[in-house]
Order: sequence, then structure tokens, then C-alpha cells
Amino acid sequence: MGRAVTSVRARAERFAGRVAARLRASGRLQAVVSRVLNLQYFADLARHDDMLADRARVDTYFAAIGKHVRDGDEVVDLGTGTGLLSCFAARAGAGLVHAVEYGPIIDAARDVAEENGIKNIAFHPVSSREFSLPRKVDVIVHEQLGAALFNEHVVANVVDLRDRLLKEGGLILPHRLRLFVAPVQAVEPLYAPFAWEQELHGLTFRSLKPYADAHPKGYLYRGYNPPPVQAFLAAPRPVVDVDLLTAVPGELPPSVRYSAAANRDGILHGFCVFFEAGFDEELSITTSPFDPARAVHWAVPILRARRHQVRTGDTVSMDLRWDDLAVPATWRWEVEVTRIAQESTLQGV
Repeated sequence: MGRAVTSVRARAERFAGRVAARLRASGRLQAVVSRVLNLQYFADLARHDDMLADRARVDTYFAAIGKHVRDGDEVVDLGTGTGLLSCFAARAGAGLVHAVEYGPIIDAARDVAEENGIKNIAFHPVSSREFSLPRKVDVIVHEQLGAALFNEHVVANVVDLRDRLLKEGGLILPHRLRLFVAPVQAVEPLYAPFAWEQELHGLTFRSLKPYADAHPKGYLYRGYNPPPVQAFLAAPRPVVDVDLLTAVPGELPPSVRYSAAANRDGILHGFCVFFEAGFDEELSITTSPFDPARAVHWAVPILRARRHQVRTGDTVSMDLRWDDLAVPATWRWEVEVTRIAQESTLQGV
């Protein structure tokens, strides 16, 4: 079995290495892959069903746009989808809204605006990188937010528009992006443990561990909706904090560290990832699993780890790094639990 696993791993690593090398060498290829995947994802009306049904998301955007878009403003809606945010801005008093969307869903957005008698929206069926205007605008609105916050290339896309098209002193809604992590105990069986951790009716599956090791690291990253989180074992903390009004994409960190004292006894299954997108000091969207007002259509990622028994006061740490923050498949992490009495340190993914 060992030789077979090693052979599988070696072939997978060689293939992944060739693909990764080609992607790194070709920024154009990376852009094409990202564009195709997004086009497929957002062309599915089921995605828009979920987004429009998420009242926390919808109501917060409605309140923020109504609060910040002033009469006569010129607005760009990045990735308009079904046109929801463009319609909100148009009705909030904008003089002209530019709905930018390269996918075919832009035809649906036109129909929505027409059905609702909204005439001050110009529709642009192009990528935001190809969109330009002869003048600068007052506001950029967007919902380029993935489950792992940055995985729709929000920083690169919004900053590109900001630098080319936003007036000095203009607004970006939302502009404050914070990515949180927290160690969690999960609800089983909603959360699936690693196969090699299972003991079922007298059978153990520890022999599957080498096969798990041979999997790509993306095997350890899992998105859940609803999140199977029973409890945070320590306080959540923001590990990446970005203001789109001032951000520089090349200055995003390549790695972060979380470390905190456990505030309860429990079993550590991994680290929950959630985000907060802020429009101002009062209005924000969160995907925190324990916030009663959380936006529900985003899956909540869990960075899985082997089980650790945690006692109150233990130090729970995770070092998280990535090749590209916007691509969760490149994320890598190491977990450490240090006993309060310094009896031992438990390590692992």
C-alpha cells in the first residue's frame, strides 16, 4: 500500500506542479481561468436565488446605498448580476448608474430595470478591467465578496476601478474588509471528521491516513452552509484587515498567525473563517455563525485539523499562509495546542 500511495502522491504532485508553474508564468492564463469559473458560477440563477433571499445582505446594502448615494451622483456597480445594487442606487437619487457585468446575467438585469421603470442605468457587458469612462465617478458599489472574503479578487478588481475611475474623496461601498478566524468545536455528524479518525462498529480507519496525506491540500478546506459550529473555543480575531479606499494589492500579507487562550473545554476540529464587510461605522455585513443577523447565503469555510482535546486556558495557535489570498486552494496551515501547565504541545494540520 505504501508504494501505491507514494506513486499516487508523486503523480499528483508532478501534475499539480506543472499546472501551478504554467499559471504562475501566465498572468493572462490566470485571468482566463478566473473569468471562466466566475462566468459559470454566476450564470446559474440558483446562485441569485440564494443571494436575493439573503435578507441580511439585501437590507444592509439597501440601507447603506440609501444613506451614502446622494442626488445626482454617478455610480459604478461592479459585477451587477441581476441588477439589485444598481436599482438601489438609481432609486436613491443617483444621476446615472453604470452596471458593469461581463456575464450573460446582465440581460436579466436589464429586464429587471425595465420592469421596475428604472431608466437611469447604463448597462456595460464587459469585464471591469475593460470598462472605462471619460470622467470619474462619485461612488463604487460592489459585492465582490466570496465565502473566504477575498476569493472573488475583490481587492484587485475594486482597486483597479478606484485608481482609474473614482474621484478623490469618493466612496466605496463596502470598503472595510476584515477576515476573522476562530478555533471551533463542530457539530457531528454535520461536520465530517477525517476518515482516518473514524471508529465505526468496531472498525478503525487509521490506515487511510496515508491516502489523506496524498490528497491536495484543498482537501483540508471545506465550506459549509449552514455552518456546523457548536462553539468557538477561543475569541475570534481579525487576521486580515483591508480598507479598499487605501489598499495596495501587492501589500497584502503572505501569511498570518492566530493565537489565543481557550475560553472553554472542548474538542478542536479546525478553524472557522468568516468575514465582516463594513460600509461605515454603523452598517456592515457579517458571516459570523453566531451573529443572529448574519448573512446566510455564503458558506462558512472551516480549515480542518485533526482533533485536539482543548482545556480552558490552553493556547490555541494557527499559522496560515498562502500563495494567493484570493485562491483558498493555495492556503496552508499548521495548528498547535499548548497545554496551560506546559505539559505538552500537540501539533498537526
